[in-house]
Amino acid sequence: MDKRKVILYNISDLLVRSKIEQTASSRFEILNLATVKEVCRVPSVSSEVIVICDLTNCGDELVDLVKASRQIDAKVVGFYPHVQTETGRAALSKGVDIVVPRSALEATLRKILDKN
Repeated sequence: MDKRKVILYNISDLLVRSKIEQTASSRFEILNLATVKEVCRVPSVSSEVIVICDLTNCGDELVDLVKASRQIDAKVVGFYPHVQTETGRAALSKGVDIVVPRSALEATLRKILDKN
């Protein structure tokens, strides 16, 4: 069985990336991807895939990212600065599965990984 994968999509914040990597690296393969095309190429035949994205960096690509993630049966987790609640609401309306403020990302990710 393939190792489960966590895709860090276009996350420029190094602190956030390192926290995610520390949380997930023991059980998941970490992939840092910068384009939607790269997400489409991730095989998910026998493994679980979680896509994590910084909603402030996605812009117009968010809808395409969600579509690409659905093609590989991936769950999409988006995070945003806590003062930008409208960003979170908009992401939910575009199909992002789980939306959390940046400050809650690490704890939320632990819960997601523990369920799977």
